[in-house]
Formats: sequence, C-alpha cells, structure tokens
Amino acid sequence: MTITIVNEKEKEQLCELFPETIINDSDICIAALRGTEVYGILTAKRVLSECWDITFLHVDDAWRGHRVGEDMLKLLIMSVRNLGAGAVTASFLRDDDNDSLYRFALRKGFETVSESGVLSSTLSSVSIALEAVKKQKSSSGTIIPLSMATVNHWNALTRLLEERRSEQDKRRGDNSGFLYIMPEPKNYYTEKISFLALDKSGVPTGALLMREGENYISVDYLVSLVAKDPTIVINLMKASCEAMEERYKDIDIHFHTYNPAAEKLARTLLGRYVKDTGLAVYMIKYL
Repeated sequence: MTITIVNEKEKEQLCELFPETIINDSDICIAALRGTEVYGILTAKRVLSECWDITFLHVDDAWRGHRVGEDMLKLLIMSVRNLGAGAVTASFLRDDDNDSLYRFALRKGFETVSESGVLSSTLSSVSIALEAVKKQKSSSGTIIPLSMATVNHWNALTRLLEERRSEQDKRRGDNSGFLYIMPEPKNYYTEKISFLALDKSGVPTGALLMREGENYISVDYLVSLVAKDPTIVINLMKASCEAMEERYKDIDIHFHTYNPAAEKLARTLLGRYVKDTGLAVYMIKYL
C-alpha cells in the first residue's frame, strides 16, 4: 500500500469516486493506493496559518484495521507541521451504531472540544414552534438568502470566522459556548433556503446554511457573530422556514451544526418538537 499526496491533476480522477466539492476544496489530499486502485483518502483544509481541518476521511471496508487511516494521518501531520501548523481539527457525527471514527481519533491523540446533540423534526413542527416566537427585529440589519450574497459577503464571513477561531485558540479556556467552525464552500449549500444576517454596513453577523438531501433538509451550519443578540438566529430560522414552506409541503429536518450554543437555542425554541438522533463532535490534536 502506498500513501501519497495527490497532485492537482490526479484530483480530477478522484472526483469520479468521491464528492467533487470536498476534493477540489481541499488544500491537501492524501490517498492510499495499491496499483491503480484507491483504498483510502484523507483531505484537509488550512483554516488558520497554525491550524488545519480534516474535511474528509475514508478507508475501504476491506482495509480497515490495517493502519491505512493511521498512515494517512501521519503523512498529513508531517506535512502540515512542516508548514508551521500547531494543531489539526476534525468534526463529524457519531452514534451508537457507528462510533469507529471517534474511537480512532481518541487513539490518535485527538481531544474532544465539544459534543452537541443531533436533532430532528419536521418542517410543519418547526413552523408551529416558531409561530409561538414573537417577530423579532434585529438591531444588526437585514437577513438575505444565500443566493443574493455576493463573493464579498461570503469572504467577509469566512474571514470573521477565522479571526474568531484564532482568538478562541489563544484563549483555550474560553467557555462562551460558541464554536467558530469553517463552513463548506458556498455552492455546497442550497442557496434559496440558506440565509446570512448582515449589519447596517453589510458586514455578516450570522449564518444559517442548509443542504437539501434526497428526502430531508439538513441544517448544516448555524452561527451568530454577535453573542448578545439572540434575535439574529431567531430571524435566520424564521426566514429559512418561510422559504422552505414555499418549496416543500412538509419534509424532515435534521439539525447538526456542531455548535453547542446553537443546539441549546434550537432546544429552547423547538422544545417537544425535536428529538435526539445522535451526537456531533468537534475534536483537536495539538502537534
């Protein structure tokens, strides 16, 4: 088995086997090869000069337990350490039926930063719950669909998130409850039901990013950059719910935003209309 860093030309071939958006958006792509066959892949993205985030990890079932994942991780760590990195992060879903990735991360020295519940509901139930919340006027400005967000809006959001992550890393004891995880590329989300909050100057203050599955809607990302203004998240949720009602009669909604503060708000707003279906975990390994 050969463990190697994939060049840009070879990435095109991997896109036939793995999600194209993940492969093309990675800054480092590592593959486990035997001849011309691909049996494992690991991708990572630089989120800060000193921190890289693992965005995708897969090992073929037949090769699990043969140190393939471990060897790909070793090559990643060696590579990013040479580039000045001091930490590697990972975020993923875990449940009782499939906990192997979590156990692997613990064995390889990752620490759990936060765990938050994965919740599920239906569009009709969420609509009923939100009807009980009075219409909020956020002092932060306006709510716009992601389809209307410009490149400048998106770049400003990711830049602010990077700054918050950097500040939080310097204050490792920060107990604010907010995690500033980097979102996927803008085109990964369903733009007409995803929304950004902007202040009066057009600077992003929050985001609710949704993804359409085969028979469900996934609330993939929820963040507020103004912790003292809860109306931002409430208005984002209401705007998205109204947009979904125009597109779907009713549909299941899954919440897994990796953000414990967002989970707490969802539980508070939706109460008995949501149920637990698993855990989202955010982990870090210091190099």
